[in-house]
Amino acid sequence: MEKRIFHLKTLYDVSQVLGSLRDLQGIIQDLLMMVVGTFGALRGIILLADMRKNQLEAVVHRGLDKSSQDLLPQISTPETLQGMKSSGTIQILAAEPQLSKDGRRSFFSLLSSLQLRIWVPFAINEHFKGGIGLGEKLSGEMYSADDQELLSTLTNQLTIALDNALAYKEIEQLNRGLEEKVRQRTEELWQEQEKLKEANQQLELRNASFVRPLAVICQTRL
Repeated sequence: MEKRIFHLKTLYDVSQVLGSLRDLQGIIQDLLMMVVGTFGALRGIILLADMRKNQLEAVVHRGLDKSSQDLLPQISTPETLQGMKSSGTIQILAAEPQLSKDGRRSFFSLLSSLQLRIWVPFAINEHFKGGIGLGEKLSGEMYSADDQELLSTLTNQLTIALDNALAYKEIEQLNRGLEEKVRQRTEELWQEQEKLKEANQQLELRNASFVRPLAVICQTRL
């Protein structure tokens, strides 16, 4: 019962924080801080990748030492990101990273090298995928089934918040595009109006130059 109450309170706190945010980076940073604190993890990381571009859109971490941070660029390679794309379930990571036959580090091997002990993947949609990785707990305990259940629920909260943020960002981009089109069209109309005004002025000058001699001729004949 105590664990259930703790889980519910954690979910409530997360929903309160994430529900008011619209910035991808801000959402990820706040959630990672809360998750690391909730589980008492020594370190943590959240990755978000755009699989269409094969590149990371956001990388947020806490507690990683210098050597671990130096490994982060290796995660952003297209080959490694494909490993993240294929991970669909929670993974308990080995303490010792395993190398492939060609000596390269797989995605999960890199996560182990970052001293992470659990990886919880999430997918916002078919294009945006990511995951939460946590290191050892301060208590030294393993990540239990209850922990994994809570982490899964938290990633669901995260995907909803990120999906809303992406939609909000798309709407903002559409609005900016419409505003730019309106500005360009207004500029075009202003230029056309100036051309029309100039044409009218030239027409008035031509009419005046024609009317004045005609008036002189009429007066002469009279």
